[in-house]
Amino acid sequence: MSRRDLVRRRAAGYHLLVFRTLIAFRGPRVPDSRTDTELADLLRRALVDQDREAFDRLFESQRGRLEILLQSRIPRAARARIGVDDIIQETYTRAFQRFRRIPDVTPEVFRRWIVHIAMRELKRVFERNFAAAKRDVRAEQHVDSLSVLGTPSSGTPSSLAGRRESAAILIEVLEDLPKDYREVILLRDFEGHTSAMIAQRMGRTAASVDVLYHRALIKLNERLCARGLSASKY
Repeated sequence: MSRRDLVRRRAAGYHLLVFRTLIAFRGPRVPDSRTDTELADLLRRALVDQDREAFDRLFESQRGRLEILLQSRIPRAARARIGVDDIIQETYTRAFQRFRRIPDVTPEVFRRWIVHIAMRELKRVFERNFAAAKRDVRAEQHVDSLSVLGTPSSGTPSSLAGRRESAAILIEVLEDLPKDYREVILLRDFEGHTSAMIAQRMGRTAASVDVLYHRALIKLNERLCARGLSASKY
């Protein structure tokens, strides 16, 4: 067996192990807890019947993931000046105003579109609050990454975003992970980058990104379990 085949087999093993463990953390407000069929029905009602309640339910299904992504992408030094709830409210307002302009909207398109609006709003708020201030390198890196369209994978850390208490712990644990582990999880699960895109940004090969990602998930799961988020409790 070649070294490349061995790496791929190990990566597949990591993925299966972590998927089976993290899938148990899903709660009642999991971002993708609704099936595509259910989301498609809500989309039809919101678009064709102009049902405001249906749109609200669509947006609410994505709220948990948005909260995690926004919190994780705001530098600690800026959190006192940037409110996640305000950004989500503005995202809701802009999304509702523009919703009927989306051609051929599908559940996947809707998920990516909501993330796109939230990231643009965060970038706008960040630039407005810090336009006159000297930004450090980390802050600039955060701003540069905020215009990405993305959709999360199912059975990933983004599935934890459905519970507020779990979300708070997840944010803390993500911040304490090694930098590369944290970044690969955010880029892949919350911003929707492919392995090839992440490889280009991180200066790695796509294969090494896959291995890094699965190792990061295992480390994340270990630390979540240490904080009392045992899969057996869910």
